[in-house]
Amino acid sequence: MDVVKLLPDSVANQIAAGEVVQRPSSVVKELMENAVDAGARLVKVIVRGAGKQAITVIDDGCGMSESDARLAFERHATSKIRQAEDLFSIKTMGFRGEALPSIASVAQVEIKTRREEDKLGTQIAIEGSKVMRQEPTECAKGTQFTVKNLFFNVPARRKFLKSDETEMKNIVQEFQRVAMAHKDVAFRLFSGDDLMVELTAGNMKQRVMQLFGRHKKSFEKDLIPIHADTTLVQIEGFVGRPETAGKSVPQNFMVNDRYIVHPYFRRAVIQAYDRMIQVDAVPMFFIEFKVDPQTLDVNIHPTKTEVKFENEREIYSILVVAVKEALGKFNIAPSLDFDNAGTMDIPVYSPKNCGCGGMKMPEVNFDKSYNPFAAPRPDERRETRNWETMFEGMKHERKEAEEQRLAIDETATASVADGQEVGESIYYRGRWLCVALKSGLALIDVPLALQRIKYDDMMAMEGDMPSQKLLFDEILQLRSCDDECIFHEIEVDLREIGFRFEQFGPMMYRMDGVPAVMPEGVDSLGFVQSIIDGMKEGELDVRNEFKAQMAVKIAALSGRNAKPQMGKEERDRLVARLFASSNPNNAPEGGQIIKMIRLGTED
Repeated sequence: MDVVKLLPDSVANQIAAGEVVQRPSSVVKELMENAVDAGARLVKVIVRGAGKQAITVIDDGCGMSESDARLAFERHATSKIRQAEDLFSIKTMGFRGEALPSIASVAQVEIKTRREEDKLGTQIAIEGSKVMRQEPTECAKGTQFTVKNLFFNVPARRKFLKSDETEMKNIVQEFQRVAMAHKDVAFRLFSGDDLMVELTAGNMKQRVMQLFGRHKKSFEKDLIPIHADTTLVQIEGFVGRPETAGKSVPQNFMVNDRYIVHPYFRRAVIQAYDRMIQVDAVPMFFIEFKVDPQTLDVNIHPTKTEVKFENEREIYSILVVAVKEALGKFNIAPSLDFDNAGTMDIPVYSPKNCGCGGMKMPEVNFDKSYNPFAAPRPDERRETRNWETMFEGMKHERKEAEEQRLAIDETATASVADGQEVGESIYYRGRWLCVALKSGLALIDVPLALQRIKYDDMMAMEGDMPSQKLLFDEILQLRSCDDECIFHEIEVDLREIGFRFEQFGPMMYRMDGVPAVMPEGVDSLGFVQSIIDGMKEGELDVRNEFKAQMAVKIAALSGRNAKPQMGKEERDRLVARLFASSNPNNAPEGGQIIKMIRLGTED
């Protein structure tokens, strides 16, 4: 019996959907790019239930005829290519003919479309690749796609969708990417009936300001223009001033009006900032490449965000030079005033105007009777012996200190066992606490010990952590729609650890309470922003134990605020609490708390 069978179109479309349609944001991206390809000047995106309930994309583009509207949902039906060679000169966004049939295979789709020359448009309804109805309708010129109940027929896929806040964050991100690549098109993003983002058509600088600089007056000054025009590539865009670099900053590459992800070119930009930014920071940039489409392969990934350049190494070098040149112009010293060059205003000396009554030769006093070869006097010999003694003492102290350092670094770590007798503790070099045990000498890293104690205290708290009311409220100004989506996602978790927020304005929140366990002097707003950045970079995950993650971060801050000196009672209390903790040897953020020096043994 034959075992190889041809898959039905509906199943093939669902398989394709697994690559093209991964979440609601994938639908938004594909439909926005289709609208741009249709010549739209205004694209509206309306999402409900973070795209799980419905996604509507409306454009004023060229629209489709009745037959084209129906054929668009057939697999590999496309208006962009006619022969294989066309794949090597792609200038449009969608071209493989997979997006619409893939979406229709896992959702309930309705399309209304009309060309300008037609009196009536066409309305088609499809569910799970099955056409439910097709009929004439009255509608505006252009196309309106509505996608409802994504993955309604694939419950396993729908089950693994993230929270509304996370899915909305992804939608905003895809919206921004398409909008950045098409500055000459106006876009609007709605969440339900609420307008979230409105972008007018313009140039790159205007689009960057609309998306990322709306709530920061100095943002425009942070942008440094870059330009390169060669036979291989044209490069235009902006990079950020070195001081704007951070762990989570906007970064956008575009090629031929297409958003791309390109780690190799990203490394080129970072290289251009060599020694200008911190090692763990990355620069902000918005860079667009223009290349011959025949030197670009955009067909290596279903989402078409990964591309292959034919002249990748050469473009890398050009990009490094372009960014360095832009930064060099930004950092150039103030220009010289050549009208006054060579004319230094130096007053001419005169005894009358020098203020000193005339110049005098300086006098040098010395002992004319001193003979360096004569025998030293008794008092001089005593002085010499004192210096020799002091020098020998310094060498001895330095030798002892080096031996102690080697003993600390080279001895193996040993766990502090229950029942050991703790002797008199002394403070050592402002950081290490030396404790005498039966088995030897324990060197305790005080900042790490404080981290462990603070972490255990926080994890032992049940329910919401206590909050400390601020004397003066502080304002949290979120930087982007991405940040606001993440903030909504973690707002309840922030409240559980002691933060108190209240809506104050667009993307603004008034903070009137912070965790009572937060160390004094900590920038609480910066702490919250670091949490948002951590979520954005994937370093933190709200699905994991949020309280534990925050306990680690707050404990780390407590350790950095360790006192330079401690009294005997404080030392004894710290040692007792450390030995009673859940893990005396290791700090929650990582790091060895206790180093043992074994007495009477070779190790």
